Amino acid sequence: MSQTIGELATVEVRTMTAPSAEEAVSTPTVVLDSSGEAWKVIVGGIGYPAVVLARGTLLTDVSANQALLRTVVRTVPGVVVVDDGRVAGFVPREQLIDLLVMGGRVRNDLGSDPLLHGEPRTVSGAVRVRCRTCRTINSYDFYLPGDEKPCEQGHPLDPDLD
Repeated sequence: MSQTIGELATVEVRTMTAPSAEEAVSTPTVVLDSSGEAWKVIVGGIGYPAVVLARGTLLTDVSANQALLRTVVRTVPGVVVVDDGRVAGFVPREQLIDLLVMGGRVRNDLGSDPLLHGEPRTVSGAVRVRCRTCRTINSYDFYLPGDEKPCEQGHPLDPDLD
């Protein structure tokens, strides 16, 4: 499972700073702030936190991060892939889950050592949620809608997911 997240980013994605609901229904839409940072994903007209991973992130590192996996499984429609800070693609949740579950449990080409490439690296701060109050983009290791999290500015987070 030494494949990278970037190798899975086959779904075309649209990026916008202010998408309309109609435009965001048919194609996954990544909403960017004025500096180009992804903070929300709209799929089927519904807004979700953006889980953002660098193109070179190994799937073994993703599979080792239980908080990130819980967020992907329970909260978001997929993962935004970035290359040098720019959106490079989108990996749907179903594709990622299928590969991680099937790759880790059924594949026979791993031999007896599933960690052939050493210990997994930490993937942290991948979940991004913008605060409606101050418009700060906050980074978390784990986030579910309804979680009471602090904003990086010191007040309670009011997630901007509409």
